[in-house]
Amino acid sequence: MLTFFIFSSLFLILQISSHEVCLTPECVRLAARYLNNMNPNVSPCDDFYEYSCGRYDSLNPLRENEKLFMAFSEISRDLNENLKGLFDTASRQNSTPTMSLALTYFDSCMDQKSIDARGVQPLQNLIQTLGGWTNESVAWEILAGNLSRHGIDSIFSAIPDLNPKNSSENLLLFSIPVLFTDQPSFYQQNISNNSKLESYRKYIVNSLEAINADISETLVDEIIDFEIKLFSISPKMNHDDHSKHTNLMTYTEFKSKYEFIDFDLYFGDYKFKEDQKVNCHHLKFFEDLGKLLNETSILTINTYLMWTLIRSYIDQLPVKIQEPAIALEKLINPAANPKTYDWKTCLSEVKQKLALPLATEFIHKFIKTEDKKVAEELVEDLRKAMREELLKVSWLDEETRKKAMEKLGKMKNWMGYPEFLNNQSAILKPFEKIQLKPDRYFNNAVALRKTMRKEQFKILKAHEAVIEWATIILQINAYNWITSNQIIFPAGILQFPIFVPGAPSFANYAAIGMIIGHEISHGYDNVGSQYDKNGDLNPWWDNQTLSKFKEKSQCFIDQYSNLTEPLSQTKMNGKLGIGENIGDNGGLRIAYEAYQKNLKRYQNSTQVLPGLSNFDEQQMFFLAYANTWCSTVKPEFLKNILETDPHSPPYFRVNVPLQNFPEFSENFKCPVGSKMNPANKCRVW
Repeated sequence: MLTFFIFSSLFLILQISSHEVCLTPECVRLAARYLNNMNPNVSPCDDFYEYSCGRYDSLNPLRENEKLFMAFSEISRDLNENLKGLFDTASRQNSTPTMSLALTYFDSCMDQKSIDARGVQPLQNLIQTLGGWTNESVAWEILAGNLSRHGIDSIFSAIPDLNPKNSSENLLLFSIPVLFTDQPSFYQQNISNNSKLESYRKYIVNSLEAINADISETLVDEIIDFEIKLFSISPKMNHDDHSKHTNLMTYTEFKSKYEFIDFDLYFGDYKFKEDQKVNCHHLKFFEDLGKLLNETSILTINTYLMWTLIRSYIDQLPVKIQEPAIALEKLINPAANPKTYDWKTCLSEVKQKLALPLATEFIHKFIKTEDKKVAEELVEDLRKAMREELLKVSWLDEETRKKAMEKLGKMKNWMGYPEFLNNQSAILKPFEKIQLKPDRYFNNAVALRKTMRKEQFKILKAHEAVIEWATIILQINAYNWITSNQIIFPAGILQFPIFVPGAPSFANYAAIGMIIGHEISHGYDNVGSQYDKNGDLNPWWDNQTLSKFKEKSQCFIDQYSNLTEPLSQTKMNGKLGIGENIGDNGGLRIAYEAYQKNLKRYQNSTQVLPGLSNFDEQQMFFLAYANTWCSTVKPEFLKNILETDPHSPPYFRVNVPLQNFPEFSENFKCPVGSKMNPANKCRVW
């Protein structure tokens, strides 16, 4: 049926269109996508998301383990299938060194027989090496420091980071701990009045019983109470003013400020110079932490630390021991993906702990150098469009405009992957002292976690911003690292349907182009605007201009806060999402402007897609933009993410930026006052 529809439409186009029809497999695939997703019964001036995406959810029902499905999910699914193919076809004897490393860890994860046979013994052995249970003779700093070397930030976190006021150097950042969850509702009230906490208690008790830990239920209650108090003293970041979270001092000064913690004991063999620079995000947190530690027994603290270790390694234990954790996750987040025990789980493990070795294989097989160059050219087009926007914006004073232009000029772009991925010996160097074994999954995970944290701390010795490619290379995402003024587009996102080399230009400008524009705009949102051309936290705005910026930002806050998400009937939080919404609106605008320049450059070589000749190039841009965000989603999932996720739901990522964009209404002839063309519009960039 689909084939007939596409090609019967194609017959008409060949007769009536003056433009060249693109008939490559990618173009036919794109055309089918746009046509199939469209709901022509809805007016584009009433609801452009529904017009463009109205049939997407019926064509893409959620699978059993899915809560959200959209273009990014499609790329993720394809990426995983391609990566699985690497494992399926690779020879265990004749693989490259990087693939051999990934294979060994993957095989150990898949070996459920060995995992079951070893049971909880590997975890019990690890606990013993760290001092054992209910050990009041071990200083908590020693135990917490050992956990840190496993990548577990239990009572506070201390990791390398860029100096926010001098991006040419790295420092040691002290901040709040990573707790079981960041959901405020989880830690409200006490155990007897909170079903989530009661289930958490059962999870702890069942897990401790499974590993034969002799812990009283009274002590379990005490460690839960300790975690609740840790959450209560852990503040949220104030993104409106990062200077409030920038407290620079030396390591010596930090130690003397909080003498109740023996930091030298915590860091163990890792020695810092006395003048090592330190940043502390939350001074009051550490003051309150001192009071909490003082009123809590060493037994409770150390037992909490051991519990943190257990839940961090629960995924490496037999499936039956993980069942309480799965039950709790379903209660906390009903829309969460059900845990699976198959190749997807093990692939996810490899992606987390051996991302660079795996990415080396993926890039060599699936990423074309010429495609990377096409994407880099798009970035330059978007950069030029942003430059023109900065020149046109009337509310900027000239000195601030000059500094904004300088920041854009110095903004670095990293596309796809770093060149060092071609150097196998460099990729393998961090792992040369560990020996992975195909039947020792738990031990392999321990070795890799410790290696990852050791590599992370090497950043302290670097004299420049270091992109931690290992954490992002296979992510279906894009980034603006405002503290180093860099935009990054990992190889994972450069896939159909977000990036389609050879397709008509509207497809790429509206999809990956808008995402590029979104990331560029982050350099000038409520957070990025606090950082200068070098990525340093440094006020560079004229006070009057800054007031105008905040006024225009408030328009977005009010606009989005007045919206109710239709599926979950949840009120939007415009303040939470202000940075992302500035990015969406600005990204759309500069992507469109860059596309206009492209049309002028290649005015005699525009292409159309089969079946879509009744749309002009401008309208196709907006149709392609909307299709980037078509989605199928569980309403209960939306309710959960709206509490913590600054990104707007897909429905609003389409409609609201278009409502604010006059060129959309002009091209679809939407009258003023229609739903997609409100009289009042918001704009920053």
